[in-house]
Amino acid sequence: MKTLLELANQIKNPVINIYKMLEEISAEERFLGKTYQEAFVIFSGDETWICEDLLWMAYPGFMYYFCAFLNALEKSLSGLADEVLADRIAQLLMILEFRGRGFTEVSSDHNNAVKRVVESAERAMMKSDDADAARLLIRSRKILKNWPSSLGRAYTDESRFGAG
Repeated sequence: MKTLLELANQIKNPVINIYKMLEEISAEERFLGKTYQEAFVIFSGDETWICEDLLWMAYPGFMYYFCAFLNALEKSLSGLADEVLADRIAQLLMILEFRGRGFTEVSSDHNNAVKRVVESAERAMMKSDDADAARLLIRSRKILKNWPSSLGRAYTDESRFGAG
């Protein structure tokens, strides 16, 4: 099984901005030229809003930086306070629901990494006293049950504006 860094390194040109939309421009300003390790540090920080950039990146950039996000989340699960854990898991689930359709086109290694991190997050949530943990656990199990699938309103770059 490949590591998340190995999966990220398979992406040779992590383009972020294709359509010049405001959200893509914002993501590009924060991430363009960042290495996997630099992105890992960003996602390991306290800024929960930074994960929203993943929603709007073009597909190659998304897959590259999503690997760093997953790695940061996986490595921090056991050390997060309950309310921070709930926020991070909610972000992961939002990303998976929004971008889920694109995962039908990636390698089984990527999908296995997603499943591994979600399952680790579920174990951490079961130990949590946070009120949102039960709701998040149900949501994550629904996602994993159908993974990968055409979840939510996810898009690939071709279908982004209804063309695909």
